[in-house]
Amino acid sequence: MSRIKSLVKASMTEGMDVFNMRKGGKGVKIFVAVAMFLAFFGWAVSMIFPLKAVGQETALLSIFVAITTLLTIIEGIYKSGGLLFNCRDDDMLLSLPLSRAQIVGLRIFKFYVFEVVFNSLYLVPAMLAYGLFTGAGASYWFVSVIMIFLLPVIPITISCVIGALITAFSSRFKKHNIVSTILAFVCMLVMMVFSFKASDFTRNIGSYAGGISGTINQVYYPARIYTELTSQFDFGKLLVFIAIHIVVILATIAFISKLYFRVNSRAKSVATAASTSQKVVFAAKTRRPFWALVKKEMNRIASSPTLMVNAGFGLILFLVGVGLICFKFDALQSLLQAPDREEIHLTLDDIRQYLPAVTFALMAFCSLMSFMTTTLISLEKKAINLTKTLPISARKILLAKVAATLMIVWPPILIGALAMIIRFQFGILESLLLIVAGVVLPAITELFGILVDLKHANFNAETDTEIVKQSTGSMVSTFFGLGGSMVVIGVAVALVFAVGQTLALIAVDAALVAACLGLYCHFAKICEARFKELQT
Repeated sequence: MSRIKSLVKASMTEGMDVFNMRKGGKGVKIFVAVAMFLAFFGWAVSMIFPLKAVGQETALLSIFVAITTLLTIIEGIYKSGGLLFNCRDDDMLLSLPLSRAQIVGLRIFKFYVFEVVFNSLYLVPAMLAYGLFTGAGASYWFVSVIMIFLLPVIPITISCVIGALITAFSSRFKKHNIVSTILAFVCMLVMMVFSFKASDFTRNIGSYAGGISGTINQVYYPARIYTELTSQFDFGKLLVFIAIHIVVILATIAFISKLYFRVNSRAKSVATAASTSQKVVFAAKTRRPFWALVKKEMNRIASSPTLMVNAGFGLILFLVGVGLICFKFDALQSLLQAPDREEIHLTLDDIRQYLPAVTFALMAFCSLMSFMTTTLISLEKKAINLTKTLPISARKILLAKVAATLMIVWPPILIGALAMIIRFQFGILESLLLIVAGVVLPAITELFGILVDLKHANFNAETDTEIVKQSTGSMVSTFFGLGGSMVVIGVAVALVFAVGQTLALIAVDAALVAACLGLYCHFAKICEARFKELQT
């Protein structure tokens, strides 16, 4: 037992820098956590009163359980493959007298701890809002504390099983990282389509609460048990619920254990065969150092499914949004003429008039959520020492990372913007302004990302997943993207109504160009010194 405790302790010290307050960024971490907590608490409070008015208070708990479950599954689908298989400490763990079940259980437990902490930022605000504003008794608080630790179990096991199956399938191919990335994107798109079906529940929540809560409780067993125990506490039912979760997690460990050695050995043998089957051909190729670095960075990005899926989520969301607007725009007519929307005096022509501003808003949100550079320095790990010895300036090394990411981000953003321009025949000036925004917004995102990675580089992570999803730099960039996009969109909307759409786009584009130049000047000023300070 002491051996297992030591292994758990050693495992939990790796890749959990986001929770380590003794390292840098303590103030930022606390601020972000508090901001998230207050935001979700405010949302829960705004929902509890209309729900209470129609006697559907427990619907709040069902809705937040469903949201948290969906977020955990979406995140875990592409996170779990890199967390479970071909990890950096495989050689160490496999050399110890440990069973496959113990190794898999150790990895899943680490995933579980991480998700419990983050799920608490979503669930606890809803639990507090319900308990404080409905006068819930002691049994409610007792059940809620237990639920904080139980509710992440099923979504984690679902995502681990899906991630294991994706990894098992993709490991059969030479380009298994690319196959894994494509399959993860497909799963995420399916989850996004499913979530779009429930996108109207926050509107007229009092009217829809009964149906939404009933559907969630009927489909998802944990949500039903939670609401039932909230209404009428039953200790026997709680024990059965706990026992079911224990059986589920043990069954998941047993299932993944059956795949563990097979998938690990297959992925390594495929990679080895691919490398040895290729003829070694030496050819003199001349390429400028900068573009050689750009190519290296693009290969590095393509080899990391976790990074591609995480950073590509915003790009996929943008293309999906553009596609829906382009192909489903005329369907808004029937929606606007619905009986329950008689108070909305809008026509398709009114909406069409402001589509350039809508395109800009969608572009701003998705661009500022597509960080790639925020982890590229950290992903070099020990190789950063070799990179620092290259006969090229630090500024060019870092700019190569920015250029590589922009070559990936720019095409979908500009293609989506051009699709909107052609479909709705925007004016020449508005079209040019959207193109400028499509170039500048990703540049701001990636410049900020490289600055964050210089500040919060992490070279001791066990896997790419820990760098991309669990690092301080990733967290800072995510909330910069959320906050920055809200500010940009808010200012743009205010200017549209104040000075008109064209002038608003001119003003916002000018501000973005100025911000981009300012970020570049700051980057050029500090990059050399910061790069030299990087230590593995």
